Amino acid sequence: RAAASAAADAAAALCGAAAICPHGGGIAGLLRAEEQHAHASCGCLRHCSMDTALFGHDLLQAAAASLRARALLGRHPGAVPNPAGADLLHYTGPEENVSRSIGLRSIDPEHFSILDEASGKVLEEVESKKAFFQVYDGAVYLHQGRSYLCKRLDLSARVAVVRAADVKYYTRIRDYTDVHITGGRVAYPTAPAALVVESAAGGRTQSAADGGTESPAAASTRAAAACIDLRETPESAAAAAAAVAAGASPCDVTAPRPPPATTSAVCETAVVTVRFMGFHRVWRGSGQVFDAVDLHLPDFMFETQAAYLRVPRAARLECQSLQLEYRAGLHAAGHALLNTLPLFLICNPKDVGTECDNPYATRFRIDRLLLYDKQHAGGVGLSAQATPHFFSLMERALELVTGCTCTSPGGCPMCVQHVDCNNYNAVLCKRGAEVVLRHAMEAERRAAAAASAVAKSQHHHSFAA
Repeated sequence: RAAASAAADAAAALCGAAAICPHGGGIAGLLRAEEQHAHASCGCLRHCSMDTALFGHDLLQAAAASLRARALLGRHPGAVPNPAGADLLHYTGPEENVSRSIGLRSIDPEHFSILDEASGKVLEEVESKKAFFQVYDGAVYLHQGRSYLCKRLDLSARVAVVRAADVKYYTRIRDYTDVHITGGRVAYPTAPAALVVESAAGGRTQSAADGGTESPAAASTRAAAACIDLRETPESAAAAAAAVAAGASPCDVTAPRPPPATTSAVCETAVVTVRFMGFHRVWRGSGQVFDAVDLHLPDFMFETQAAYLRVPRAARLECQSLQLEYRAGLHAAGHALLNTLPLFLICNPKDVGTECDNPYATRFRIDRLLLYDKQHAGGVGLSAQATPHFFSLMERALELVTGCTCTSPGGCPMCVQHVDCNNYNAVLCKRGAEVVLRHAMEAERRAAAAASAVAKSQHHHSFAA
């Protein structure tokens, strides 16, 4: 067997349970090319018979070919020819123990060293993406139960100098995370029900929904828009507002779910920017903030993958009519999705993030539910795997929110609070999350019904022709 097959040993240690996840793919779907190559390089010194089952034939062959081109794998000169015709490979790189030069637990190649001022010893090395959350000028750094005060942070040398200190407070960073979608999809497609087809003379051609006939070109345009647009028309928005005013919900949560293939959720590349504004000093005993300090640190940016779905305008209208904070509802709905994500993918709370609001945010926020890979640059594929299950995620999230018996307006850790919230679970509205999720699910059902009707119409016309 190819010696690169032993990569499954290391992979199973990190992601073993992923191979039996009922919704997600195997381990191969969670590993990027760099990770596959690192696993293969380290695993080539061992033996395993589960390579194809965990990685798949194509991915394993691609990793082996790349490593051979980099002179890290090669054919063993004394190997007995394989009857199947496959090359028997072994490690041929310069390192005697390849695992010392390749970190499988830490993918980030850049680190900050934390140096003890008194002894001159390095206490720890921290990944660059986590450094500014732990060490900065004035930060209280904890190491093996002891408190240290960060005296100096050298960005060019990537060294933080700390000194042992017995303080009665801890520090908490103030940061803001922005997720910018950079994919090539149309940001604001044409609404299908409000589609207006202009004639050559500048007049309006009556659509089929208005009782008239439309051209094949207009029908095809409307069909394309129906599959991707979730915006409300003025008529539907007015109907939703009237239903809310009458005390009825415009969303029918008992309606049939759309098939996963028709979900309007998409997965695109995104750029995440973390801006560090300052930090708070907080008393240990009471948790009270007694000081705020500004910081001047560079932004941390990385590219990743993000899955998102637009929320219809009717959700905002219902929140306004019920005097609920709409932004807090979006924030809480995103947390509910994160809390239900482990039902579909094997991940921990820090693997995937969402857009979190802080109490002082005034900038425009897009009406969407978004999940993004937050651990490693480039993403690890969790958002991509969650995309076809977005409706089921919302369904479970709505069950979680409505079934929780807590009475707090901001929810609890069992429903809309999340352990890894960037803003410490501020600006949350449990009832608003229920409104947002219901309307998003109803919009998905309408989009699925429109796509199904168009498909049936096209099939009927082709059969008649």
